[in-house]
Amino acid sequence: ADAPGGEDGTAESVMGWTILSAPDIDTKVITFKAARDWDYGVDEEEERPDEYAYKVMTVGEIDPPEETRNKVGDVQWVLAFGPYTLRPDSMIVAAYAMVGGENELDLYDNVDYAHYYYNDRRLAFSPPPPPPKITEIVPDNHKITLKWDDSPEYFEDTLRADSIFMDFEGYRVYKSRSKDGPYTLIADFDKVDWYGRNTGLQHEYVDSGLVNCIHYYYAVTSYDLPDTVQNTGPKECGILASLVEAMPGFAAGRGERVAVVPNPYRGDVDYTKHGWEVPTYAPTAGWTERDRKIQFINLSAHCTIRVYTLTGDLVKTIEHNDSLKGWEDWNLISRVNQAISSGIYIFSVEDQNTGDIQLGKFVVIK
Repeated sequence: ADAPGGEDGTAESVMGWTILSAPDIDTKVITFKAARDWDYGVDEEEERPDEYAYKVMTVGEIDPPEETRNKVGDVQWVLAFGPYTLRPDSMIVAAYAMVGGENELDLYDNVDYAHYYYNDRRLAFSPPPPPPKITEIVPDNHKITLKWDDSPEYFEDTLRADSIFMDFEGYRVYKSRSKDGPYTLIADFDKVDWYGRNTGLQHEYVDSGLVNCIHYYYAVTSYDLPDTVQNTGPKECGILASLVEAMPGFAAGRGERVAVVPNPYRGDVDYTKHGWEVPTYAPTAGWTERDRKIQFINLSAHCTIRVYTLTGDLVKTIEHNDSLKGWEDWNLISRVNQAISSGIYIFSVEDQNTGDIQLGKFVVIK
């Protein structure tokens, strides 16, 4: 379901769903519907979303291939089967697979393979090792240090055909400027053995040369050895399983004078272009007033920031308690939950350890 042309070209492959296992599936009503722009051909009648979804799930129709292949644009699918009567705290186990293919004949062959591998568990593909836990993110001037644990190294995979059950092989580090990607591989650390680059395992990575006060996204994945009996390559856990956000910048307590950036803050500048402002609810809502950002830099580890109007009215109080990072963001929303207006503002920063107070000004132009 891909509209022809466009920046992403035209997809020529096909995909589909198959039910691998479910209780009494031969006696159940099966629904498979494809829709463009959420139009499933079911009258919504201003009902609640749950009731509308149930209507679609129980329609009992299976769209033919010629119907689903001609859907282009914003396309969704619904696969449902039932009904089942469940007691509280009970469950059923069902399995299904999303299958792809170069064409429809190839798709049907792969559906057969999916059922074959599912029904004969000895031939089932073994899972990748779980992702490591990122234990520490250390921001510094133009660099980020990531540290992670060694838990994937003790993962035991009993589904392997080659009997190498302790099959962990290495870690990979990925980076992106956007949470939604794309992600670039920036480091690969593997065991010294018969496979791979034999770099040696590491549990820490320092990413240098970064732009301060800009959001970066990192993931550390783990992967295993290839299975020479099943003739399958190494398997890697998903990037999103260990995704973290980090921002480089000066460490706390550098002793330099507190400042505000950007100063002035200009409403006619698109700060999202360079990653300074990141839409919180994108792509659903895009940029909103609450995504504005100024930053107080060169802060001590424990301090209180107060923002005032020129007439002395308190606009916002911000507590900063971080022994690593020496900055604090503010979205220009006041203590009464309103967007501040254009003007000149005064700020004070009180060091909670020494009692020292610094004063300054910044300008907002909307």
